[in-house]
Amino acid sequence: MTIPAKMRAVQLVGHGGPEMLELREVAVPEVRRGEVLVRVAAAAVNNTDINTRIGWYSKGDNDAADASWTGTALPLPLIQGADVCGYIAAVGEGVEPDRVGERVLIERSLTEIAGEQLETPWYFGSECDGGFAQYTRVAARAPSRQRAERCRTGQLPVFLFHRGEHADPCSCRAGRPRAGHRRIGRGGIGRDPARRSARGA
Repeated sequence: MTIPAKMRAVQLVGHGGPEMLELREVAVPEVRRGEVLVRVAAAAVNNTDINTRIGWYSKGDNDAADASWTGTALPLPLIQGADVCGYIAAVGEGVEPDRVGERVLIERSLTEIAGEQLETPWYFGSECDGGFAQYTRVAARAPSRQRAERCRTGQLPVFLFHRGEHADPCSCRAGRPRAGHRRIGRGGIGRDPARRSARGA
């Protein structure tokens, strides 16, 4: 698989409204030890992406100095996008090469970066770049093949992770859109995603 040098990405350039998001051409991230590069197939807007953009997680009245999940400043410009599915396009040192081509969903709570364990977990698309891009990199343990085989969109991680690590993905199954149509759902869709999904929310 040929990896391009550049990709399109939506970058957050500051706190505020949607006008703080800019579509840019940036370098494809280099995969490091213990990481994989994922070609993004679908990404959904999680409520966390919006809250992070507006500085809602800040304890200092939307102060940019502590607006990330860990209470530090966001590494701007930042590629957001917490809910992502795609295909592993490349692997770093220490990762099995046969994972290339694997269809995956990405776990949002990260405990490892560049082969190093984190003292405090990072949130994908908050302390590090997320999936509003053509490619994203993440620790090899974060993408899950099992979940991706059961789900079809980038939105379903919202359902699965909010309902717990061992939730039955089949309970979140949504109807297939007709040819030429797309199914769109809002991140953080509610307490009972299976029922809301069945109603077409």
